Amino acid sequence: MTDKELFYDELLEAMHENPLFEGASFVEREIPKNNGIWEGIEIHVPKCTVAPIISPDRMYDLRRPDESIRSLAERLADDIGKEIYRENEIVAKQFSSLMRQEKDFPLGAAVVSYEANKEWLKDLPYERIEDLAIYPKMYVAPDASIRITSSLLSEIHMTKEEVLKEAKKNTAKNMVFKNLEEILFSDVVERDGDPEITSALMPSSTESPMFVLTNKERHDGAAMIACPEVLQTVHELMGDDYYILPSSVHEVLIVPKHIPLLLEDMQKTVRQINEESVEPIDRLSDNVYEFDGRNLKIAGTITEEREKLPGISRESRHIR
Repeated sequence: MTDKELFYDELLEAMHENPLFEGASFVEREIPKNNGIWEGIEIHVPKCTVAPIISPDRMYDLRRPDESIRSLAERLADDIGKEIYRENEIVAKQFSSLMRQEKDFPLGAAVVSYEANKEWLKDLPYERIEDLAIYPKMYVAPDASIRITSSLLSEIHMTKEEVLKEAKKNTAKNMVFKNLEEILFSDVVERDGDPEITSALMPSSTESPMFVLTNKERHDGAAMIACPEVLQTVHELMGDDYYILPSSVHEVLIVPKHIPLLLEDMQKTVRQINEESVEPIDRLSDNVYEFDGRNLKIAGTITEEREKLPGISRESRHIR
């Protein structure tokens, strides 16, 4: 074990032992950077809205001459804890200032893998959808949002049920549903800037059996699958039951069931894309989902009749 590898373990242990991190959860992450992958630790301290990701590998360079690895770990653990509380206090003051403006800041929804994020989800109001979790966020600027934690619910005078309902309702209003080729064409035009040349090179949009479901910003757009009205609208537009392939937390692909594609091949494609093309922090799931006009479920599973999304089926009962 190298000194840096030893420091990683020692820092993690030092934070677990430090009173500043009482009740905290630590999620190990792979963070893609221009010069490779960083091994990071995402820190969630109870009642703190700030959840930084630190890189022990980079922090090792702060080691002083003749300082032991254990001493370095304990010193930095203390510094990290104090910085989290300092930043959280700043954010709390900024949030209170925003609330005093008596403006209505719009809510939105985001969806993530439950298993990969369950530690920090404990501090948020969230709802399970199969192996996923939907949670609310508040837009404090056109390009800036904060997660709504359980402790913030009293600040905005809403219950868990109310904030999730409002977040999903607002999310549905920003629905974007386009053919995959049309999305690809738009991306190429945006990159290259010449629509005439690009149009000549791109195939017709009618040639793709796949569609993209996202939002106008194409950020956290996969949350559309948590909105019953969106799933129903897509079902009506397709005129068929359909599969949902999770491209990332930002968008999903829709494939109508009349298209002759094997479920096994789609599952393999999703796993391959996740491994090769999607940054770990943006991965949603390795599963393929299906929607039959009433229920959303993991494709290929046999389940009893149930309501997977509130508002879709009155007869079925909800099972957690």
